[in-house]
Parts: sequence; C-alpha cells; structure tokens
Amino acid sequence: MQREKALVGAICAVIVVSALAALLVPGVLASDDDPGSAPAVESSSVSFTELTVQPADISGATATFAVDARLEHRGGAAENLSIEYRAVDEDTGMVETTVRQDVPDVSGDREVSTVTNVSVARQGDYRLETIVYRTDRRIVEGHTALNNVGSLTPAYADTPVDFHRFGSEFSGGEFPVVEYSVEEVSDDRAELDVSAYLTNTGDDPESDLRVVLLARQSDSNVIADRKSIDVETLGPGRSATPEATLTVADDYNYYLDAVLWRDGSIVGNAREPAQLDPTREVGENTTEEDVEFRSDDFSADDGEFESADNGDNGDSGADNGADGAAGDAGDNGADAADSSQPGFGVAVGVAALVGALIAAARRGRFR
Repeated sequence: MQREKALVGAICAVIVVSALAALLVPGVLASDDDPGSAPAVESSSVSFTELTVQPADISGATATFAVDARLEHRGGAAENLSIEYRAVDEDTGMVETTVRQDVPDVSGDREVSTVTNVSVARQGDYRLETIVYRTDRRIVEGHTALNNVGSLTPAYADTPVDFHRFGSEFSGGEFPVVEYSVEEVSDDRAELDVSAYLTNTGDDPESDLRVVLLARQSDSNVIADRKSIDVETLGPGRSATPEATLTVADDYNYYLDAVLWRDGSIVGNAREPAQLDPTREVGENTTEEDVEFRSDDFSADDGEFESADNGDNGDSGADNGADGAAGDAGDNGADAADSSQPGFGVAVGVAALVGALIAAARRGRFR
C-alpha cells in the first residue's frame, strides 16, 4: 500500500512540473503544425568547387592575381565564413603573403563565388594555400600552384610590337633580325648601314617607339658607336625598318645590338654578329686561322645600292642602254674590271695569272 502511494505521488509530481514548464517556457510543447513553433536547427556544409587564378596587375617587382574561390553550400544558413590565402615560396617554404577575406552569409543550396586579390614578388614559384573558416574554425582547405611568375610581362612592357623573327623551313635556318651592309671603308674605319625589323602584331596602332642601334666589339664589349632612331606610329599588322649608319674600326668583330624602347621603357632587344675579321676552326681542336676578308670589297658605291627602274621607263631604259653601250665603250673599258661584283677581284686575278703561266710553259715545250 505504501508502494502504491509513492508511485501515485511521483506521477502527480511529474504532471505538476510539466504544467509549470508549459506556462513558463512558451512553445516547449508546441507541435510541428503550430505556426508559432520554433524552427529546428538545420546543419550546413561548405566545400570547394573550383579555384581559379588570373593575373590582375603586373609591375616590375610585384605580380597581383585575382583568385576566384567557388564554394558549394548545402543545408542551413552558413554564417561567419572567411577565406584565408597564403602564398608559400616553393624554394624556401616561407610564407610570402597572407590575405584573409570575409564571406557574406550563405543560405540555400547553391554555389557562391568570392574574388580576392593576392600579391607576390614577381619571381620564383609559389603554392597558394586556401583555407575556409567558420567562426575561426577550419572547415575546408585546398591549394594550387603559381609557377613561372617571373615570366609574366609587366604592364609597362606589354606591347604587341617586337623585332620580327624570320624563319624558313626550306632554308633550314633563320634570317638575321639585325642586318648590315658596308657603306664605305677608309683610313681603317668602316661605315656600316645597320637596320632592324619591327612588326606590330596587335589590333591597335602603337606609338612612342624608339630603336637604339649599337656596335659592340665582341672581345671587349666596348661600344664602338650607337644611334637612336624614332619610329613613327606603327599600325596594326604593319612593319617598319629603322636604320642608321654606325662607324667602327675595321678588322674587328662586333655584335650589332638593337634595343626597342616604348614610352621610356625597354620592351625588346635583338642581337646579330658582324664579323669584319672572321676566323675558322682547323682540324679537331679549337685552333683557329684567319679568313681572308676585306670589308671594302663589299662596300657600296657612294654609300648606297642602285635600284632598277620599273614601269613606263622600260622603253627609254632600252634606248639609254644602247646609247650607253656605244658611248661608254671606250671610256669605261679600263674600269670594267673594277666594276665587277664585290669579292671577285682577287679570284679573277689569280685565274689570269695561272692561265699565263700555263701558256708560257706550253710555248717553251714546243720550241
């Protein structure tokens, strides 16, 4: 009997406590169908979908990248999110840059994008570590690589104009980017007509261009002469040939350097050799011997090469040719040998001497 009384008392106590809780804490006993009932707390998840990197601003010393982190959200609202980026140098393992960006609250099942600028020194390779935090608690992380940062072109040097590179699959080699011819040789001085080729491969005209041509002695690196040439506005898809005359000491070898300037900055360069005292290797070792070369054999008359007339001058050219042949036959006969092609004077003289010796030997044999 005592046990039954105790059980009834316990049940009554539970009923009283439940009633008091219902009165003091509204909604505890509310059903799910009650519009005023408190919503249940739903969990949420965040994961990486994609991480892309694009150059945003490249200067001489710094490269800035726009990092786009795309997050996949599922479940209830995600609050107090932030993303931290750390650029770690691949060679030293040291952190170069740390950037932290807050992410707006996310609700609903969807993908969100957060773009942040990250700057590093414009050299070396980096590992870009990306960490997502929720209220300072790490929930997801990933990484990507930033390689060959030093190869990115700074904004001040970003131009579609460059020295034209020739190439031919049939010739098996390349034409020189910087060309030269010998204008005149006198008093051990050679005047070189040096030219380079520029091409605008872009879609817009380019202006404020300048080319500096230098003759640098190959053994000593001494600059023998230099000239600066302003280049007019170069239209899209157009080419130009800046040229100048450089005077150097004869019987030396040189490098002909062409340096392209744009708006006060160097944006390109090219180099070709000019051998006025050439040598060649002999045998299997590195011994060299001189190659007979006279720069004055290749100099142009009056510093320029003649060009043929075309078009309507064909008939008059024929008439003048006939008159010139009749009138100049006597006067220019002595000069015919001197007007031969450059470099062949010595060869013709040697051939004539050999022929004379053979004829003399034959006359002595038959006497």
